[in-house]
Amino acid sequence: MPRHRPFIVHIDDDAATRRAVANVLGLLDALPVRGAASVRDAEALLREPGVLPCGFVVDHTLPLDETARPEPRGLAFAVTLRQRYPRAPVVLLTGALDRRLAAECAAAEIVYLPKPVDLEDALDPLVRRAAELAACVRWSDLDHFADATGATDRELEVIRASAQDLSRGATARALGIRPETVKTHRRNAITKGGVATLQALVDAILQPIDPAPPSPSTPVPTPPRGLTRPSGRKRKGCS
Repeated sequence: MPRHRPFIVHIDDDAATRRAVANVLGLLDALPVRGAASVRDAEALLREPGVLPCGFVVDHTLPLDETARPEPRGLAFAVTLRQRYPRAPVVLLTGALDRRLAAECAAAEIVYLPKPVDLEDALDPLVRRAAELAACVRWSDLDHFADATGATDRELEVIRASAQDLSRGATARALGIRPETVKTHRRNAITKGGVATLQALVDAILQPIDPAPPSPSTPVPTPPRGLTRPSGRKRKGCS
């Protein structure tokens, strides 16, 4: 699997606007910028194995593909990106002020930028947040981590449990193994990832880590109450 550098994605069907935004981001010493002219171009880019998109600039008027007319579908796509990459900042560029659109962006934690706007000032927060995320992430998802490091299935299960904030005892019960075995798998995963802690490993994986669906023949037991750490606690390290 290829090793990708973190980058910012700019999605706009107008080539001149893509060049202008890329120039502004360059002045801000931003991450590399990769452009896409349509929703499907962007989806193809994001399907590349191991990609690390750490920020998005999305125009509100976008074509679905090269043959389609531009339509106001940018917000819907920006919401999709926020769901897929919740740690990456997303900016929506629009042609005019629209209070309803601004409210929808705020509800989805998307930065709303109506034109005209001073792009250098407006995009500086995105550049800084993207750089902080880029300093933390190394793998796009759990499959990317496994392919890059040779992690075993059991080690991946332990990482998933940690992403759900399960304690070592709860992980052992959920997987049907001893707590000492969980400790060994954690240590092996940390070593393969080249990080200091299991939390640092989880933080280094860009996309959210979903729990594996339970097999119908071997259901995963629900951990007893009191064996999980509070899900609302603030994580240390990269966010």
